[in-house]
Amino acid sequence: MRLSYRQLSLMEMLLYVGSMTVTHLAQSFNVSRKAIYDDLEAIRFWLQEEKTGTLSKDSLGRYSIKQPDRHMEQRMFEESHRFRNFEIKERHAFLLFHLVANPYTTLDELMKHLDVSRNTLQSDMQAVRKVASNANVTIRYYQQHYSFVGDEWTVRMFLINACSPYVQKLKHETLLPPSRSYGPPLSPQAWDCLDLSIFIQQKRMDLGYTIIELPYSKDGEDPEATYTALLKKGFSHQKQLDTSLLTGVTQLLETYTNLTGAKLLPHVDQKILAHLEPALARGKLGIVMHNPLQQEVEQKYAHTYRLLKMGLRQLAPFPLTDLFEQHEASYLTLLVLSHVEEKKAGVPIIVACYEGTSVSYSVKHQLIRLGIPDTDIQCLSFDNLPESMELLVTTTQIPPHLHAKKWLKVSPILTESDKAKLQHAIGDGHHVSQNSILEIVKRNVSPHSYKAILNEIQIQARLEEQRSLKGDQDIMLRDLITEETIQLLDRVEDWESAIDVVAAPLINTEKIDATYVAAIKENIHKNGAYIVLREEFALPHARPGEGVNELSMSLTILREPVGFASTETPVRVMVLLAAVDSSSHLNALAELVELISDEDSFAKLKAATTEQEVLTILQEKE
Repeated sequence: MRLSYRQLSLMEMLLYVGSMTVTHLAQSFNVSRKAIYDDLEAIRFWLQEEKTGTLSKDSLGRYSIKQPDRHMEQRMFEESHRFRNFEIKERHAFLLFHLVANPYTTLDELMKHLDVSRNTLQSDMQAVRKVASNANVTIRYYQQHYSFVGDEWTVRMFLINACSPYVQKLKHETLLPPSRSYGPPLSPQAWDCLDLSIFIQQKRMDLGYTIIELPYSKDGEDPEATYTALLKKGFSHQKQLDTSLLTGVTQLLETYTNLTGAKLLPHVDQKILAHLEPALARGKLGIVMHNPLQQEVEQKYAHTYRLLKMGLRQLAPFPLTDLFEQHEASYLTLLVLSHVEEKKAGVPIIVACYEGTSVSYSVKHQLIRLGIPDTDIQCLSFDNLPESMELLVTTTQIPPHLHAKKWLKVSPILTESDKAKLQHAIGDGHHVSQNSILEIVKRNVSPHSYKAILNEIQIQARLEEQRSLKGDQDIMLRDLITEETIQLLDRVEDWESAIDVVAAPLINTEKIDATYVAAIKENIHKNGAYIVLREEFALPHARPGEGVNELSMSLTILREPVGFASTETPVRVMVLLAAVDSSSHLNALAELVELISDEDSFAKLKAATTEQEVLTILQEKE
């Protein structure tokens, strides 16, 4: 027996939300009471057939599901994947995949596969042709088959990037063949993306399309063989890492720890390197492994995200696409934040995500916002899970060899249903929902008082949302860089003199003392030019609090560049940052990183001739 979509949703409510009456269920689904009774009977029969859980009714006429087990969760998960509720972009990706998999498909077959009308399909076809054209790819229909025309490397890059955000669903729909063994995968998502990439490569080659020229092929090397090698390297763990990037990674992490005051776990540089090497292999091919939390990361961790995005650009020995930078910077942000040292304690909840440990870290923070102590949650990869766990929270189906007393599948960004599941699992069912509390309040206060309470809750919710997005501090760049802290000079003798010069306005106003300047110089002698964040820009700083009396910044622009440290990296613009703690300067820092990342704004800054002109440029980026 198969359940309908409504019946599955109803069963999920009974399982995770708790006891509910037929009237309440009918109102929730906007159907008649008779329809709910029919659904309940279908659910009762399904539970008996599956031999898992029982449908129960208490003395008040409230229904619930008792004695659920792991098998029930698994079967509900499998049943739910029969319903393909496509988003528009997802439908476009499935359309492209079908055209690649079967170029001789017909409109009628596509309508059946995508469950859409002919008009919708024709509209979708027009949309994907436009998107393809923007990527320098033409979709043609000639002699009863579809073809993708353009540079073969570009065609594959377009198809892979269009389909990869939905690769897990392609697997569940059995459209993409099962995984083959290519070596240790970075994550289940990486393995699926590699399967997709190899599938598209093979389909294109079967039609006679091969890569004629690839910029990264060595003389005499087959471009197609180079492409295959980069694909496999881009999605797999590397046994031996190329340490040529290690110095750059170390300097980037030194900058991060000095700016934030965070203490990173040992060997994090090796973890970053292990992530970067395959990422840059994908970057050479223009292939993006999409992070479903990219926008949330960019918004919530703006300062870290922008700093690492700029660092990624510096580390890559070749140009990166904007889309690649955005998603890889978000992965790096989560990876770095997940290696900030935390207090150790017992861990009853383990989070392991399809997309890897970086997305697990974001799920962990969402759990913390639900009131779960951070010391009770640990993020692990599927490869490192213990044999038994109290509770496993995951974004994908649990591997069959694992054993967890409880396990929950959730979305990378928790839905209300996910939160209800978690409350049920963590609280063992003994929780009271906000709606239940409001129902009790409504019965015991006047309508006027109830409306006032609701209004106050809504105001508080908006304030909490603003705090979570903006942070507690609102000190911005304009508050720290003023006309008194700006200097425009022709030249300085050397980099140590440059540090003295840019520090002078803050020394003179006693916002910092000589020990802070000495700490900056010592760090540069020890770690090299880690303060040079991009060509011609340096951010002199030391750890927060060392010789700093007040949060402050000063800016110096040189007409003639000065070389920094042993690399003699040329610098013309310097901003000295003096932080008092690990957080109060982060909004201003995020603004500064955004400013210097914008080529037009940075060019204007270098060309400025007066202090007022500098202030105008800073204000333009607010």
